[in-house]
Amino acid sequence: MVRRVTSIRSSRPPWQVLALGAAILVLFIGGFIWLSASFRNSPSRPVKLPARGDQQIAPFGEDVLYYDGTWLRCVNGNGNERWNFQIGQEAGFHAGGSNVAVWAGDQLYILDKSGNTVYKERMGGMVQFARVGLQYVAACVGDFNASSVTMLTLDGSLADPEPLNFDRIAVQDIGFFGKSPEMMWVLCLDTTGTVLSCEIQVCEPGKSTFGSVTLGEQLIYRVYYHDGLLRVVDTRQIRSYPYDNLTAESTDNPSVLIYGWYLHALRQVGRDMAQLLVPTPQIDGRLTATDLRLLVGKTNRVLHLPATCLGAVLGSRGLYAFTQTTVYMCAYGSNVFTETTLPVQIVRVLGSTDNDRVLVTDMNNEVYLINLP
Repeated sequence: MVRRVTSIRSSRPPWQVLALGAAILVLFIGGFIWLSASFRNSPSRPVKLPARGDQQIAPFGEDVLYYDGTWLRCVNGNGNERWNFQIGQEAGFHAGGSNVAVWAGDQLYILDKSGNTVYKERMGGMVQFARVGLQYVAACVGDFNASSVTMLTLDGSLADPEPLNFDRIAVQDIGFFGKSPEMMWVLCLDTTGTVLSCEIQVCEPGKSTFGSVTLGEQLIYRVYYHDGLLRVVDTRQIRSYPYDNLTAESTDNPSVLIYGWYLHALRQVGRDMAQLLVPTPQIDGRLTATDLRLLVGKTNRVLHLPATCLGAVLGSRGLYAFTQTTVYMCAYGSNVFTETTLPVQIVRVLGSTDNDRVLVTDMNNEVYLINLP
């Protein structure tokens, strides 16, 4: 028996079949792009960290450091502990680059990125604080008005044979800048006169003081380095000084008036430095803002928020402002905010990591990491 097989051909002309296939392909690609954008613009499931909101917490690259009153602990972006280090009570820490400085009483430690101790020594006096750079660590030791600053390499070797001594001058802060060589600035407060006066000294490791400048009565609360200049921030203005000639302000970068604003965050954006200013925060650091000010290069803009926000950070793509339930994102160079619902209800923003994740606390004082959209 022979079975006849009949082939079935489409009744549509070939050009219609091709057109239909092309339309389906376009719809598929469009749907994929839409879904990708939706996932990208929505924070993923928040990661709950073992820290509490009232503990010392700081980003450390893509990880997070927190001090629970006895132990310094490092957790990764999944909330898993990478390492821990027992310090004891009334300790402090500062992270910079790939290292961490830890102090308690007169003891100073330098830890590497894996939590290993590379330096441990008593400093001959109470350690007020320490700061970590890319190549050096500086420790401020002594009393408020009679202190010294010791400079160390990251392995604990002395970078300078003699410490810098400050008599009747209070050391407020220390920072590092540059790379070859890395240099150090020291912010001081002179309390010997009838009025308080701020001063900055610039030092090169292994050499004497490079230069200094007296900056007057205005309270300085931030110093940073960008494009060959030290930027000095007080309650009224941002001034710029050549680091190798602190006797006069830079004529190419005139001061920027910021009265009524507070420098909240900095982030390198391409060749420019993004500077986020907020209305003066409350004493406990909490923020209530309806406007934010953003300086990027020569651009100086005030951005009006869609709602009153309780925190803000700078990400790699733009500015992020937070309410309890929403994050508003404004890309650099734009005036338009996009709105995304947060996966948890927050009460405070603590900072952000290098890979665009924000540290927040909720109403129960729990700490979460959330991806920025």
